[in-house]
Order: sequence, then structure tokens, then C-alpha cells
Amino acid sequence: MGLRYPGFSCTRVCAVVAGLFAVVPAARIHPQSLAPTGMVATAAPTVAKSFYQEYQQIVQSCGNVCTMAFTAVPTGKVLIISHVSCFVTADGTAQILDHTLVSRYGWSRLIPMLIGTASRRRYFHSSNKVLEIVEAGDAPSIYIAWVSRTSMTLGCKIAGRLQPA
Repeated sequence: MGLRYPGFSCTRVCAVVAGLFAVVPAARIHPQSLAPTGMVATAAPTVAKSFYQEYQQIVQSCGNVCTMAFTAVPTGKVLIISHVSCFVTADGTAQILDHTLVSRYGWSRLIPMLIGTASRRRYFHSSNKVLEIVEAGDAPSIYIAWVSRTSMTLGCKIAGRLQPA
């Protein structure tokens, strides 16, 4: 006994959903899982029809500024980013000065919120609606500036639409 709606096939939809989870390993889904210091955890972008999402994570000790680059937009396409969410952990005294999504032709300021402190670490989260257009060959990036040098983990996901150019 399955779901029965006109034009709906649980077999087809369930296979697509299972395929999406097979493409994105569990370590890429949970920002709390950490790669070794200095490592970059990357996953290939997930594209379903024109919907696009990509998750990146970096773990590093950086100066006052850290940058995380996403995958370049494929030839013949335009990426319209509509949402960015990030999870940041940093040293217990760390203060974020600036947190921004940057593309070749513009930027969108992200608003991080301190959500907690524990074990000499501070935990920040940001979830922002944005509108950034990224052309073929260009790669969007996340820029984060600190008041002072810090060790941090930054995991961000961008989502939007991948359209023909």
C-alpha cells in the first residue's frame, strides 16, 4: 500500500530522493562534523532540474580574514543564488567583524547570530535570503572577517537556480 495521487509515483520520487542523499555524503550534511585542521571539505554541487545547492566547509586557523570559494559556474550557465546559510565555530573570544557572500559583480552582507558558547568555543549561525547573479566561469565565495586572529570551522550552503546563459 503506497501513496496514491494522480501522476505521483512513490517509486520514482523515492529513487530521486535516495539518489540525492547518495550524492552528498553525511559529513557534508552536518557542519558539526569536522575535517582535520587546515582541510577543506567539498561536495559536488547538487542540481535537480534548475535547482542548485552546494555545501563547503573549511577548518583553519586564519588571520583576520578567511575566504571560502565555491565551485565555478559551468560554461553556458548562470547561477542565481537566493539563499545562504552558514554555521561557524570559533575561539571563545572571537568576534565577527564582517560576513559576506561575494561574487564578481556584487556582494550580500550576511547576518551572523551568536547562538551559544561551550568548551571555550563560540557558535554562530546565519541564514539569509540574497540575490546574487554569478556568470559562467565565476565562483561565488564567503568572506568572513574577525576582530582578531582566530581558529575556526566554517560550513556554508548556497542555494538557488542554475539557468541557461
